[in-house]
This record gives sequence, structure tokens and C-alpha cells, in this order.
Amino acid sequence: MVGACASGAVRRAALGIALLLALVVCLPACSSNQAARTDLGAGYQSLEQKRYDQAIQQADAFLAKDPTGAGAAEALYLRGLAFEQKIAANPHESKTNFQSARSSYVEALNRRPNNELEARIRTSLGNVAYFQDDYQTALNQWSAALPRIEHADTRAWT
Repeated sequence: MVGACASGAVRRAALGIALLLALVVCLPACSSNQAARTDLGAGYQSLEQKRYDQAIQQADAFLAKDPTGAGAAEALYLRGLAFEQKIAANPHESKTNFQSARSSYVEALNRRPNNELEARIRTSLGNVAYFQDDYQTALNQWSAALPRIEHADTRAWT
């Protein structure tokens, strides 16, 4: 991100923890379909390798196949993470990326995710809102996420 020095490092560390939790906790439960888990797993691998555009494309491809299925909320969360972590060339692109992440997170919440995924989505939505200077939304989302967070590391970050 442009001008995101120390806060960017903290945000990336928090996102890294969220990513690991997504791979360990939610991915096996996101869908009963093995192909869907494989597709989302590939998207998370792209994200981990900092191939953000590829992760977005993989999430979009998953959603094109099954826009309302069991893994749709997870795919939208993955899409949001990729936009949130994507390095921006300028402040305008940074704003666009954050807004795309926020839209993906809001849409993911509309897909009725399970409690653990909902907590991660709300935490990420709160992070984006914070970086968009929307502090009230950030506080509301973090407050809604906190009771649903099962993992101590994620609770500490939130």
C-alpha cells in the first residue's frame, strides 16, 4: 500500500494469521464438494504466494460455477482478502482495492457463513473500514466478530 509503512506490517501479520486459520479451520468445512475445496485451496495458495490477481480470478471462477453454494461465502472472503492485501501503485488504486474488499466481505456476510467464517469476515471488514477511516463501522464489525472468534490468536488481534 502507498504510505502504509508500520501499519501495513501489522495488518499483513494479522491477515497472515487469518489466512492460516482459513486454511486450517474453514476450508475443510466450506463445502462437501472435494472439487470446491481444491479450487478454494488453490486460491488460498495464490494468496499466500502474493499472487493477488490470480487469487481473485480463482475466487471469481469458483463463484461463476456455484454463486450460491456452500463455498460461496468462503470464495467471497478469499476475494476480499486478495483485494485487501493487494499492493497498490497509488492512493486511488488503494482506495479501489479497499472498496472491492469491503464489497466482497459484505456480500460474503449475505451468504450466511458459519460462525467461525463470519467472525473472520467481520474482523476483515472491520480492518478495511478502519483503513477507510470509517471507525464506527470498524468498531461495530469488530464488536460483532469478537464473541464468535474461537481461536485465541485471532481474538487477540481483534
